[in-house]
Amino acid sequence: MPAKYKYKGIKGSKHVNGELEAINRDEAASLIKEQGIIITDLTLTAGQERNKYILFIEKAKSIKVCTWMFFVTFIIFFLFFNLDKNTGSMQVFTRLISSIPAYKGYIADSKVRATTKNHARIKSFITTTFTKCASGATSIVLPGYNNNKPLGCTLWVGRWGRAFTGYFKVAGFKNPHKPTEQAVFYSNSGKPPIGRTELYGSGSNILAIRTQVGTTTGGSTKVLEDIIYKE
Repeated sequence: MPAKYKYKGIKGSKHVNGELEAINRDEAASLIKEQGIIITDLTLTAGQERNKYILFIEKAKSIKVCTWMFFVTFIIFFLFFNLDKNTGSMQVFTRLISSIPAYKGYIADSKVRATTKNHARIKSFITTTFTKCASGATSIVLPGYNNNKPLGCTLWVGRWGRAFTGYFKVAGFKNPHKPTEQAVFYSNSGKPPIGRTELYGSGSNILAIRTQVGTTTGGSTKVLEDIIYKE
């Protein structure tokens, strides 16, 4: 149950007061400030404030975290909010959390899922673009690419592949396994480096999309491949 607070403050040239419910004092103050009120007094009148540790425990219990993982997670959470970030303590914290196998597995899995999502989004965008051409459009603009100059629908599929590569770079698609690197390249290597998607045009109407999504152990073994036909 939320706690209850009474407050006094100033809004414009008027003195105001009132009551509200909130999880804790910080939330109460935030809600009051959103109303444009300068707080002069804030008093807890009923209930119990729940601080970040109590909220964390309640959340963990609600999702049925196993006992040992809950204990480890709570310790890490506690340390994070109590470390002196002006010293080397933050480095200690980083090394501590990075050494936990479950954390490493979670990070690796999130990169695999993000790369898989990249592949799906890239495929969807290219398919939608070619469908517009097949439906009667004579040219298409790839937003932000090449100063928004229209690309003729009759262009060879390889030219389209290079154009899509440039568009995805401008659109900010990044390699989830290496965030400083763009995600999409024009290449026919057949086995992209981990996290990359490669586009390659062949024949008169075939555009291949290959993405190395990686594995939860950090390896490079799984390549997603789709072939799109430009009508």
